[in-house]
Order: sequence, then structure tokens, then C-alpha cells
Amino acid sequence: MAFDLNKLKAGKDLIADVATQKTVQLLSDLNLILGLLPDAGYEVGEMEVELGIAPKITVGLKLGGAANEARLKAILDKVDNAALATIIKSLIEASKLQEAVSVDTLELKDVKVVLTPVPSVSMQWKQKVAASKLAA
Repeated sequence: MAFDLNKLKAGKDLIADVATQKTVQLLSDLNLILGLLPDAGYEVGEMEVELGIAPKITVGLKLGGAANEARLKAILDKVDNAALATIIKSLIEASKLQEAVSVDTLELKDVKVVLTPVPSVSMQWKQKVAASKLAA
């Protein structure tokens, strides 16, 4: 039985095409959510897309004001994509976590949303800059 390298390459190309199509569809759905997030208190700071067998989309969010859980729930009602619904649910949980961190010297720096086969949300806090240091 001979190994056919051309069939392997064709299979690889087909998988890459399907992954790209899935990524384009996910980005289309993500555009809807990114347009709604400012109403919920989040500003989109950056976005990175990695293509591959398992594509990865990373969105950096900044908190523009207080996160609005009711508006996040309204966005969740509009989402028809399981991965994006998971992200919105995670942002709702993250807003609760943000309220639980009450250290006076820390403030929420940003929120990273990573869309992979197992989506995740991470939050980073930074040290607050005292007003007196800013004036100096």
C-alpha cells in the first residue's frame, strides 16, 4: 500500500478551508456583539485572529464605565452562537467578580476574551495611580 502525499495535502487544504470558513462565520457573529458591548460598559481595545486547524480569536476589552449586567443579559438574548453565548455569560460572571475585588489600590485594567474550542475570559487588575502622582 503506497502512501499518497497528494491526498494528504488535499485533506489538509480541505481542513484549512473549513477552519477559515468557521472563523469568518464566527467573526461575523462577533461583530454583532462587539457593536453592542459599549452599551454594556465595555470598549473594544484590540482584536487578534490566529488562523489554523483550531482558530483563535482574542479580543481585548476595556471597561468604559461600570459593567451593566442587565445590558449583557440583553445581548445574550440576541446571541445565536454557543461560543459567543459562553463569552457573554463569562462577562456577566466577570462583572460579579469585579465587584468582589475591593482593594482600594487596584482597578480593573482590561478583560481578555479568547475564542477557541474552549472559550475563556481573563481579567487583569493594575495598581491605581494616585491623583497626586499624576499631578507631579
